[in-house]
Amino acid sequence: MSSDKQKKVGIPYLLTLIVIIILVSLSVLYARFQNIFSLNKIIVSGNYELTEEEVIYIAGLTLGEDLLSIPVLEITERLEREPYIRQAMVYKRLPDRLVIQIRERTPILLMNMEKLYSVDNQGILLPAPRNNRDIPVLTGIPSLVVTEFGSTVLHPQIRQGVGIMSLIRKKYPEINILVEELHWDEKDHSWILKPGNGRTRIYVGNSDLKRKINILEAFIEQHELTHGTIFV
Repeated sequence: MSSDKQKKVGIPYLLTLIVIIILVSLSVLYARFQNIFSLNKIIVSGNYELTEEEVIYIAGLTLGEDLLSIPVLEITERLEREPYIRQAMVYKRLPDRLVIQIRERTPILLMNMEKLYSVDNQGILLPAPRNNRDIPVLTGIPSLVVTEFGSTVLHPQIRQGVGIMSLIRKKYPEINILVEELHWDEKDHSWILKPGNGRTRIYVGNSDLKRKINILEAFIEQHELTHGTIFV
C-alpha cells in the first residue's frame, strides 16, 4: 500500500520535471532563433606583446557566431599553443559576450643569431618582441640547438644566462635596466655583465653565481659604474 502511495506522489514531480525541461529547451531554441546568443563582443585582457586583434585571430573567433556552440576548451588549447601565451582562460558571459584572459610570457634576454630571438625565464624560445627596450642581449653563444618557437632551449650557457638574468631581475630591478649585454666569454669560461654607455664591465665568472649576484649591489655601490672593470 505504501509503495502505491509513493508511486502516486512521485508521478506529479516527474511530470513537473519533464515540463520544466521542455520549457527550458523551447526557451533556448527561441533565443537562438532570435539571435539572442549571438556573439557580439569579445573581451581580451592580460595581453601586452600580442594585440587584441591577434589574440582574437589566434582564437579563431568571429563576431556573430552562436555563443552557445563555441568550444571554450578547444579555444583555450589553441591559444596556449601560441608561444607568447603562457596561460589562457576563456569563458562565456551570457547572453552575447566571450571573455579571454591570458598570461603572457615575458622575454628576459634577446639573442641575435642570424635572426633575433628572445627567451623567457623558463628558457622558452620566443620571437623577438616588438619593443626591445630594457631587454639585455645575450652574446658569445655561437648557435641555437632548438629554433622552434615555444620549445625549451637546452643550450647549457643559454639556460645559465637565463638563470643569471632571472636572479638579477628579481633582486635588483634597477640594475637589470642598466645591464645592456650579458656576454659569455668562451675563452675564459666566464660571464660578463656589460652596462650601457661604455660603463664598467662586471666579471662574475662561472661558479658560485647565486652568491655573487646576491652581493652584486654592494660591489656596484663600492665601485661606481664608470669606465673600468669589476671582478665579483
